[in-house]
Amino acid sequence: TEGLKLKVAALGGGPLPEDAEKARSKDCRKYVNEKAAEELLGKSFDVLLTHCGPEGPLERVGRMGSAEIEAVIISAKPAWNFFAHYTSPIAPSSIGKTQCHWLNDVKFDSGTGCLEASCMGILTIGADGAQSFEVLASDWLKRVVQHSWMYL
Repeated sequence: TEGLKLKVAALGGGPLPEDAEKARSKDCRKYVNEKAAEELLGKSFDVLLTHCGPEGPLERVGRMGSAEIEAVIISAKPAWNFFAHYTSPIAPSSIGKTQCHWLNDVKFDSGTGCLEASCMGILTIGADGAQSFEVLASDWLKRVVQHSWMYL
């Protein structure tokens, strides 16, 4: 049998030079390249990786999100959207069948030297096509320090 294939798309980057005014804002909605988002509309992929999250679910919890990212999700209907940008946890949400998950930046805590909580997860796809995502437990992440990560 043929192995499972997973298509991954990424949407990030800042505004193009002609959008220099947007680049002065800290509002993450201004940092999605609109032309790149338009290229993903109607494409087919399983996972969408983005810097900030989609507008709708984030606005419901008082955070700013990107309308462009939400439009790509509505159009392409990926199973998963993983994003970062925000400095505090955001509960998983969904847009249609797309599960949207926040992950922390992958960095080491300056005090402990350990990886920050919620920075990694495992996406599992079964032989039957069933999918699940789980953030790695903080206890496991605490075992990974700046000097040991390369030996994983």
